[in-house]
Amino acid sequence: MIYQVIYANWIDGIRDTGGVSDCPRDVSNAFKAAKNFCMAEARKRGVEPNPVVNWAADVMAAFMVSCVKNDESNIWEIMMPGDDICEVFRVEAERNTGMIHEVLMKGAKAHPRLLRTGLIALCSQLRVAPTGSGKGVGNIRRLF
Repeated sequence: MIYQVIYANWIDGIRDTGGVSDCPRDVSNAFKAAKNFCMAEARKRGVEPNPVVNWAADVMAAFMVSCVKNDESNIWEIMMPGDDICEVFRVEAERNTGMIHEVLMKGAKAHPRLLRTGLIALCSQLRVAPTGSGKGVGNIRRLF
């Protein structure tokens, strides 16, 4: 089950307001906003900031900004299980320049386990309104 609706909604919301221009200042501001969003979501789940979470928030924020800027980019690609998580970041980095490219390459060059660990800390839980036989269960926990 894919649970990254909150990140996809952020991306769609930014796209709906006109997206992000190629101006380095706009890209930097979008990156900061995305990172703040990632860290706020992690804190909502009780994840305390640490070097791995902070680093993962950087690469996730860069991926989110890339998705806003590039219509062919898809946040759902990093949510799928598999051994090619670093390759997804490498391909995304090639679609970008400047700081977004550099940050995405950090994800591409990372050890896959480190990358997954950080992304799990940012993304592993989503509160849902239960329906059907799952009523009374307010959390879904899914690890990569």
